[in-house]
Amino acid sequence: MPFGDNFIPGPVMPLPARKKSEVFWATLTGASLAANTDIDLVAWLNALVAPTSGTLAPFFNTTSNKLNVYNDNASVFFKLNLRGSWTGGNNRSMQLDFVGTNGNRLVASRDVAVTVDDITMATFFSIDKNGNIATNGTKPVIRSNGAPFTVTAVQIIAEQITTETVISAV
Repeated sequence: MPFGDNFIPGPVMPLPARKKSEVFWATLTGASLAANTDIDLVAWLNALVAPTSGTLAPFFNTTSNKLNVYNDNASVFFKLNLRGSWTGGNNRSMQLDFVGTNGNRLVASRDVAVTVDDITMATFFSIDKNGNIATNGTKPVIRSNGAPFTVTAVQIIAEQITTETVISAV
C-alpha cells in the first residue's frame, strides 16, 4: 500500500502572509512639527502633500487617525524615519507616544551640534487577539521638544504577519 493511501488530510488553513503599509515622502517643504506641542501623527501625515510612494492604508486609519492592526495573536512592527532639523533650542528631542497603550513612548534626543537629523523610532507591539490594540487601535502622537522641527523627508512602516484578511477599523 503506498504511503499516500493512509494519509487523512486535515482542514485547509490559510498560510500566514505579511501585510504592510509603507509610505515615503521625499523633499518636503514647509512641513514642520511645532515645539512642545502634541501632534496627531496620522492626521499630520495625511495633511502632507501626496507621498512619493506608498499609502497609509491599511494600518494607518485616516478617519480615526489611529494605528489599526489585524485581530490576531501576531506582533506588529512599526518604524518612523524623520529627516530634518531643529530651529534653535539647546535641549532637543523627538517623542512619540502611542495613546491607550502601556508605556509605549519612544524618545530620540539630539545634541545641538547636529545640524541635519535622521531620526529613527522603531518598536513592535505584541498583539493579542481581541486585545486592546486589536479592538481599539492606538493613536500615535508626536512631539518635538525644545524647538520646532522642520521635516524634509518622512518614511513610516507598519507590518504584521497574519492569516487574517480584514483589519480592525477602529
